[in-house]
Amino acid sequence: MTKYVWFVAATVFILFGVGGRNKNEADRLAAQDNCAVLEPRNPYIPTSGHSAGYDWAYNNGNRYGDHCGNDGSRSFTEGCQEYRRQQRAFNECISKR
Repeated sequence: MTKYVWFVAATVFILFGVGGRNKNEADRLAAQDNCAVLEPRNPYIPTSGHSAGYDWAYNNGNRYGDHCGNDGSRSFTEGCQEYRRQQRAFNECISKR
């Protein structure tokens, strides 16, 4: 539960920044935070199309770059894109440390 709270707090911090501070300072502060809270985690209900897309992207890693397959399922594509978004945020955090 504690990891979930940190994940939510970090997500809110990243999305909305630090009130009253400029973007560069907010970016610097975000880079100082523990990047582990940004490590990709599947937020979807198992067996859903979103979860399948997320898991596919996780399991296929860099093999297909940013391509999320073409199975025609919107939920699959959205799940895959969510994994890619989380992975980019995590990698960006790591690169700033």
